Amino acid sequence: MYGRSIFGIGGFFVSKIKTVVLILLVLVFTLVGCNETSSTATAEPIDTVAALSSPVPTETPTLAPTQVPTEIPTATEVPPTATPAPTTRPAVVALDPGHGGIDYGARCFSVDGEYLLSEKDVTLPIAQKLQALLEADGYEVVMVRDDDYGLNDDWDEINGDGILDLADEMQARVDLINEANVDLILSIHGNAYENPDGSVATNVSGSTTYYCADREFGEQNRTFADLVHEYVLDGFASIDYDIVDFGSLEDYDTLGGYLILLGPQTDRIVRPSNAPGALDEPLFMTNPVEGLMMGEPEVQQMLAEAYFEAIKAYFELYPVE
Repeated sequence: MYGRSIFGIGGFFVSKIKTVVLILLVLVFTLVGCNETSSTATAEPIDTVAALSSPVPTETPTLAPTQVPTEIPTATEVPPTATPAPTTRPAVVALDPGHGGIDYGARCFSVDGEYLLSEKDVTLPIAQKLQALLEADGYEVVMVRDDDYGLNDDWDEINGDGILDLADEMQARVDLINEANVDLILSIHGNAYENPDGSVATNVSGSTTYYCADREFGEQNRTFADLVHEYVLDGFASIDYDIVDFGSLEDYDTLGGYLILLGPQTDRIVRPSNAPGALDEPLFMTNPVEGLMMGEPEVQQMLAEAYFEAIKAYFELYPVE
């Protein structure tokens, strides 16, 4: 009995010992494996509480599809801002129809001595036709006179030289032009020529334009006179009139003195003109043929158009500021 019990107890212990040894071997191998793993990489700790408490998803989540644009958007085109063109004021032109009122200027007589017309009668309509052309093209026009009158018909002493003569009338015209602050002056006349004995030289004809070089704007004066003369000659060619060309001339060298409307300050020109200008004598009033031509509306229109082209050409060279 005792023998069986001893062997039975011993077998129990042996079996228990085997079990313990097996468990120890498993633990040893487990520890060895963990050490080998930790030597190659550091394992992230596992939050077992969070892992156990997190619900296991039952469906696989779907990702929103990447939206690929069908067109590449272009930058909004901003229309370029237009640069405003510099604005310029209109040019101001003074037109001086020669003579007027009690001043008849040169007179035209027939070969028989019959009075036909005077200078003051033809210069005004030419200036009026030119005025219409200029204003239609945007110019401002100052008319020294717009009817048959003079600016000093009362014969007032204006220029202070103590002499009542046409110089006072011319000073009045210069004063009017200066007050208007014009950019250019054109004085329109008809020429005259007398023989040494005082008789009219009816055989003298031709075209002349005068300017004053002795001014601060002397170069502009000459340029404008040349343009006026050139276009007037072209105008006569257009009507098949073979005009005698006396050229564009300096008034001082030709006349021995200054034309008051154009010249610098002198004893007779107390207040000189303050703008460039020229004085044109397209025909001789004292020549019966040319004097009558000055009275023809077609010739007057031709001259107005010639002056108009000359003025435009001048301001292309010397634009207003």
